[in-house]
Amino acid sequence: MGHGLLSTGAGAGASDPLSVTVSEGAAAVRLTGDVDLATVSSLRSRLHELVINGHVHLAVELDAVTFMDSSGLGVLVAAQREVRVFRGSLVLVAPSPPVRRLLSLTSLDKVFDVRPDARDGR
Repeated sequence: MGHGLLSTGAGAGASDPLSVTVSEGAAAVRLTGDVDLATVSSLRSRLHELVINGHVHLAVELDAVTFMDSSGLGVLVAAQREVRVFRGSLVLVAPSPPVRRLLSLTSLDKVFDVRPDARDGR
C-alpha cells in the first residue's frame, strides 16, 4: 500500500497521486491511489499549506482513491477543523466506493459535506 502524495500545482499530471488547482480563496485537491499511513504526511502538509496561504475553501476529489485507512480519515477531519477556524469549508467530492464505505462505516458521511460529483463540489 501507499504511493507518495507529494505533487504540487495545477499542472500535475494524471499519474501524480495529488494534484491541486487553486483560485481566489479556494482549492480543488484531487487524490488518487492509496491514502494511508505511508502517504498522509505529504497530504497533511499540502492541505495545511493551502489553508495558511488563504485557500480556506477546499474541495477534495476522491473518485480515484483506491484505498483509505484511518490515518487518511484523520487528515481530512483535521483539515476540516482547520478550515473552519478560518471560516472556510471542506467538501468531499465523488468519493470512490471504498471511500464511501469507509465514510459510512465511521458515520463521517454525516459529518462531512459529501457531494456526488465534481459539479457539486466547487
